[in-house]
Amino acid sequence: MDNLAGQTAFVTGALGDLGGAVSTFLLRAGATVVGLGRSPQAQVAERIEALRAIGPFEYVAADVTDHAMLASTIDSLPRLDIVIGNAGIVEPANFVDVTEASLARQVSINFTANYVLGQIAARRFIRDGTPGRIVYIGSWVGERPWPELTAYSATKAALQMLTRSMALELAPAGVRVNLVAPGIVHAGLARKQAEADPVYAARAARAIPLGSLQHPDDVAAMVLFLVGEGAANATGASFVVDGGASLGSF
Repeated sequence: MDNLAGQTAFVTGALGDLGGAVSTFLLRAGATVVGLGRSPQAQVAERIEALRAIGPFEYVAADVTDHAMLASTIDSLPRLDIVIGNAGIVEPANFVDVTEASLARQVSINFTANYVLGQIAARRFIRDGTPGRIVYIGSWVGERPWPELTAYSATKAALQMLTRSMALELAPAGVRVNLVAPGIVHAGLARKQAEADPVYAARAARAIPLGSLQHPDDVAAMVLFLVGEGAANATGASFVVDGGASLGSF
């Protein structure tokens, strides 16, 4: 495991199933983690304490669409080395039934907030002369359609191009930008659907050549690799970790 001792990582959506796994891996590697989430601290106190038992973890209760809060939080950190854009939402619906309000929410959280987060982080890295690392959490459906996820898929596809464009412009400053595209992870909405909807569970099982939903740790391990020295020459890339779902076996 890479040694991130002395480094500070900022993680959005830090207490969800996937964000919690990413925060855990970073803490175990020695980093100080500052996590942002929407839930009031009192509601997630148990999860916060579980992370603090692993390493230095601080929690900021704020909405990722509050761009002023993002800027002030990042600017207030004593140092910044790693930024993980993980916060996101999905609101499944048939294409013709997606409302403008739902589309706006998904664009605002999944894309716009990550765009602004990247700007804030890049400015801080350049100001400090830090060879920072930014990793976005995309999705395998950013490249391959999946029923009832048109709006979500479009935001994740946009995030891939954002990653590539940022990587090109920020390379002279030594800042690396990559994206991890998970498949169907046993977390969040996918986990709830798999446990409650036999039709969805069967469709998901057919879609994954390796045969089962991913564990959040599978994704966190790739994130950790990308912020470490082993990926020192990786930038502008999308790393698909999906059990083969994007191969199109379904």
